Amino acid sequence: MKLTEILSFNPITRLPKGTDLPFIDMATLPTSGRVIPGFTLRENRGSGSRFQNGDTLFARITPCLENGKGGMVHDLPDNGLGHGSTEFIVMRAHRKAEEKFVYYVSRLPAFRNFAIQQMTGTSGRQRVAWQCLQNFEIVELSSDEREEIGVVLGSLDDKIDLNRRMNETLEAMARAFFRDWFVDFGPTRAKMAGRDPYLTPDLWALFPDTLDAETGLP
Repeated sequence: MKLTEILSFNPITRLPKGTDLPFIDMATLPTSGRVIPGFTLRENRGSGSRFQNGDTLFARITPCLENGKGGMVHDLPDNGLGHGSTEFIVMRAHRKAEEKFVYYVSRLPAFRNFAIQQMTGTSGRQRVAWQCLQNFEIVELSSDEREEIGVVLGSLDDKIDLNRRMNETLEAMARAFFRDWFVDFGPTRAKMAGRDPYLTPDLWALFPDTLDAETGLP
C-alpha cells in the first residue's frame, strides 16, 4: 500500500500571520528518538513549514536527511499549532491513532534511503521533494495493526528515553559528588567548620578532619 493511504504530506495548516507561535528549527530536530526537545516563539510571517501536535517532521535537505533528523511534534501549547524550517516535510496521519506509526515509518531505513535516492540539486544543497515520497510503499496492514505497532514501538521508545534521562541524572550526581569530595574537599571543610555530617557515618569517617597547611589538601 502507498503511504498516501494513511498520511498526507505537507497538509494545509492555517496559522495567524504576525503572531508569535511555537517555532522548531533544524538544529532542534533530533537524529534519533521521537521527542523533539523544545521550541522557541517566533513571529509567523507566512513562510516555512506548518504543523500541529502529532505530526512528524522529516528533514529533506542534505546532510540532515542522511543524518537521520526527524521527530514527532508534541506538547505545543494552546491550539497545538506551530511553524518551522522550510527544510521540513510534514507527515500527518489520517487517523490520530496512527500518528506514532507514521513517525516510525519515517524512521525506516528503507524509507530514508528511498528519500535519499530521490534527492536533486547541486552538491551540498540537495533536497527531496515531498511529491517523490508519495510513491513509497509499505506492507499492507490493517488500521488496528498499524495502531498496535505504533503503541508498542512508542512504549519502547518511552522506556529508552526514561533510562537515558535517569542515566543523565546519575551522571550529574556522580560529577557533583566527585567535585565535592575530591576538588572542593567539601566533607573535610565541613568538619573544619563544625557543620553537621551530610554523608552516611561510614563515608563521613573516610574524610580527614583538616587540610594540610602547605598544600591545602586533606
